[in-house]
Amino acid sequence: MADIVSERIDEILDRYEQALHDADSPLTTTTDRWHQARRQAEAILGECVRALGLTTAEPPDPHAPTRELGIDRAHQQVLVADSIRAGTLLWRAAVPVLREVLTTEGPEGRERLPDALEALHEAISIRLYIGSVAHEHVRLAGRAPAPAREHRGGSRPVARPENITGREWEVLKCASRALSNREIAKELAISEPTVKTHLRKIFRKLAATSRVDAINKVGLAPQLPLEG
Repeated sequence: MADIVSERIDEILDRYEQALHDADSPLTTTTDRWHQARRQAEAILGECVRALGLTTAEPPDPHAPTRELGIDRAHQQVLVADSIRAGTLLWRAAVPVLREVLTTEGPEGRERLPDALEALHEAISIRLYIGSVAHEHVRLAGRAPAPAREHRGGSRPVARPENITGREWEVLKCASRALSNREIAKELAISEPTVKTHLRKIFRKLAATSRVDAINKVGLAPQLPLEG
């Protein structure tokens, strides 16, 4: 299956590039920008490969290239909206191919499909979040400092909502640092399925549709260093 998935990843990237061109995305206006977008897409698709158990290799800091990309796009005045649209286009390019590959692999492949799609969604969401935070750091760096009163107010700890348990709060704070389910599980010494269960409960209690939505609703500030 590894060879088949690797071959189809190239097809997904071709579809993704064409979709960006069709959408007049600024991410394909220069060769350098497309190479950056392609590397980002390859990293996201790599999460799907790992979710399928085809490889366990991981870069030492998977977030560093995304932070650098967010900073670079901010300097190039590429809007966050363009990155969000790119994430949507990558999803649309990847899902039909992954579904076709895995469903033709028989029962085992069909069983792996939900995990692959969940990994794809998580990888896109986390990287969009990291890139957006890095983009915002650059934007705010060019503004005049806020009054001291605002700084003090912004530094106050956020209170845990009454309907969120202590453990769920720990999971949500980890999510605000853009940790993956695997990383959250390792940090909190719990299983990855338990992390997923906590996130589902958090989304239901907060009527949230995603990690970012949940983080925004409780007022948690992003906790991403620009170096790392």
